[in-house]
Amino acid sequence: MQLDIRHIVFDLDHTLWDYERASEETLRELFEAYALGRYCPDFESFFSVFKQVNHLLWQAYNQGQIEQAALRRVRFVHIFERLGIPLHRAASFGEEYVRRCPHKPYTLPYVREALDELRAQGYLLHILTNGFADVQYTKLQAAGIECFFHTVVTSCVAGAAKPQARAFRYFLQAAGCPAHHCLMVGDNWEADVWGARQVGMHGIWYNPRGLPVPEESMQITCFSELKLFLRERTLP
Repeated sequence: MQLDIRHIVFDLDHTLWDYERASEETLRELFEAYALGRYCPDFESFFSVFKQVNHLLWQAYNQGQIEQAALRRVRFVHIFERLGIPLHRAASFGEEYVRRCPHKPYTLPYVREALDELRAQGYLLHILTNGFADVQYTKLQAAGIECFFHTVVTSCVAGAAKPQARAFRYFLQAAGCPAHHCLMVGDNWEADVWGARQVGMHGIWYNPRGLPVPEESMQITCFSELKLFLRERTLP
């Protein structure tokens, strides 16, 4: 199917901004600052539990089962509880994590090159993210990529999280663009690709780990591949 793509909409965390690297670096700093080695055998054990708890909480948030404030409030309580770390330290640890992490300047491979090229080719670039509004702009600025985007919509502003159709419809109205001219690029197949399809947008799955594709859809494993797809402008 030949496409007429004029707008490219990106997810932010795990797609453009390197959440894993930023998060691990921040947690290493705080692990040392809070001397958590007294309670936990090593940082790797702490980080492993963080990833498990964080993933489950974000799943719940994306499905509308938990609010932003609750996610932040309980995340490190659950982690500290599992590891036997005194709970009275969880609140300040969590606050410091949220304060530090968004200032990390890391993007994923070839992101800047891809954004430069897409802008030069005349595409209008946007962000649609389930991340929280108070930190997403900080991440864009820290990474030096905020200048590329015409529209930035967060789930908090939209009043719904991807993959809910309401989040995509809010974006389309805010950006003032027809769905069939829009391509969504993101690392979460359900939230980004399937969600976009619900409202008539096109989607590409950013799948750097080479996970099995849930159903027939276009995917890239690196942003260096995106220009090849757009040159052909076809979807299966």
